[in-house]
Amino acid sequence: MKTLFLFLLLTLALLSGQAQKVDTLHRNIPVDGYLKKRAAFNTTGWILLGVGIATAGYSYLNYANNGFNGTWKLEPLFFVGGGMAIASVPFFVLARANKVKAGLALKEERLLPGTVFAKPKYPALSLQLQW
Repeated sequence: MKTLFLFLLLTLALLSGQAQKVDTLHRNIPVDGYLKKRAAFNTTGWILLGVGIATAGYSYLNYANNGFNGTWKLEPLFFVGGGMAIASVPFFVLARANKVKAGLALKEERLLPGTVFAKPKYPALSLQLQW
């Protein structure tokens, strides 16, 4: 009697234990849009940061090569480069926000046929890690 009970329990566990498999054919998640926005914001941030540091560095090195004599011809260029470097920060923040939005997507999972006590669809919160 105990073996019959264990057999039925294991069979039930195996049939209902497949509920977490993902059906990738029926997903309607705008993950691609979030990832494209992330890539665009990330690229813009890196371009602004790189050009800003290069511009400010060029201006400062030009001033240093003149011996710090008090006349800094390219001083506005230094502040423009610094402003560009600072302006890159919001783009990196927006890129991170879109990465998080792409990772957390509310979707419906379809259960595999053959599950015993289940609805055909159920809402699920998915966490996708991207490296």
